[in-house]
Amino acid sequence: MIRNASRRLNALLSALLLTGCSIGPEYKKPDVAVPTSFRSQIAMTEAVSFADQPWWGVFQDKALQDLIKDALINNNDLQQAVARIQQARAQVEIVNAESLPQVGYQLNGGGERSVTPAPRLGT
Repeated sequence: MIRNASRRLNALLSALLLTGCSIGPEYKKPDVAVPTSFRSQIAMTEAVSFADQPWWGVFQDKALQDLIKDALINNNDLQQAVARIQQARAQVEIVNAESLPQVGYQLNGGGERSVTPAPRLGT
């Protein structure tokens, strides 16, 4: 009885596997119509944003723009901050230079003079 059931199960599984293989090779991907544009899509020419402008160019006042330029040029705190950033970058370059191959030289010289006293006779 158990043998009969296992034979039937094997026959059923074999039939299922064979039908699955017969469908696969003839499969063709269906054509899907893709829309050329989407709802609320904007073109690249319309994609100009307020955030894309330089912050000093947002104000259309010439006098205010001149004041901003003067403030940037004469701002001592900003100049000090920029100098600190440049100094920190230089320190990083110095530390990174230690991991690079090094070339060096060394020269040693020396001299020696020995004086040996003469043996005394007769003492």
